[in-house]
Amino acid sequence: MMLNRHVSLALALGGFVACVLSSGGICKEAPTTQCLEPPPKLEDLRERLPVDNTEEGFRLLHEISRAKGKDDERAAEKARMLVSVYESENTPENDSLPYRGGHPSRGRQLQLGALAQLSALPTKACAREVCGVLQDYLRFMQSEGRTHARAGLQLSMAHLVDKHVENSKVRLIGAKYLRSPSLEEWTKGRVATSLLRHRVAEISDNGDPRLVRRLRLIMETACLPSLREMLRSPARIVRSADILSRLTDGKAEKLASFIESKNDWSDPQKYFLAYACVYRSLGRIAKTQPLSERDVQLVVLAKQLRAELAPKAKNVDKADQVLDSILQQYEARTNPKAPKGSADKEISREESE
Repeated sequence: MMLNRHVSLALALGGFVACVLSSGGICKEAPTTQCLEPPPKLEDLRERLPVDNTEEGFRLLHEISRAKGKDDERAAEKARMLVSVYESENTPENDSLPYRGGHPSRGRQLQLGALAQLSALPTKACAREVCGVLQDYLRFMQSEGRTHARAGLQLSMAHLVDKHVENSKVRLIGAKYLRSPSLEEWTKGRVATSLLRHRVAEISDNGDPRLVRRLRLIMETACLPSLREMLRSPARIVRSADILSRLTDGKAEKLASFIESKNDWSDPQKYFLAYACVYRSLGRIAKTQPLSERDVQLVVLAKQLRAELAPKAKNVDKADQVLDSILQQYEARTNPKAPKGSADKEISREESE
């Protein structure tokens, strides 16, 4: 799948976060003797704040990750320390490096590591600190503009919202992120789908037996005003499709009834429905679950919608053709002997008919 610039950056930053965490905060092999040392006490680590420099921040971040204690009080103490480490790099020196994607600076890597650890803490214990970080970041970006060096932190902010979305104040701040012109669409898409997942989970089957209410919520979040915007925002499509897939697992008839209930779906809506229909079937195949006749019919519908939208999608510059890609994956899983690109050939045949 071709990834656009924003998604490539997101993956790159995610990789650096994983690197920081997997090495305890230092992107190089730590001495093996550290693993034999007893876990540090938080009260001892507290005395090392505020950190004087980036490398000391990495060492402290590593020690915070090793410190034991799962109760709310100790988790809250960890949260306060992580915020202190994160804020230590909000400096003119660190901000002097322009935001152009690619490899984050050493100081920015430290911030990514601190935010990743903050994301992993229990929401009940760290909600106050999380809200403070999210609010301050949004206020700063709205003041400085979307090209500021700290723009590279916004994916981590979206991750914070995702991991702590159960907190009502976090959700309120997340809603503000969606309205901010200073944040990228790929950030807004992730925040929007995190809020969507929570809203869908709040509605019971008893209150929505035909899934109509929840499917409408998914459509509202997944579909942007134009096909151009949709094709340049793959994270929103994929994450929304995952929510739909979980909701309709084993309920293909209800999804089909929802789709058939309307004859005038817009192009963005058709694109998302097509992608989601294939996504959910691929999910069942991955879990070695059989596809029902209705599941297969929904994939056939997806191919028809793809054929209808193909001429329009082709004219969108810098587009991620996620529907084409997932159809090829489906072909590969259901017809292993099919040559590469067989999905396109089959669709072309349908178009000619």
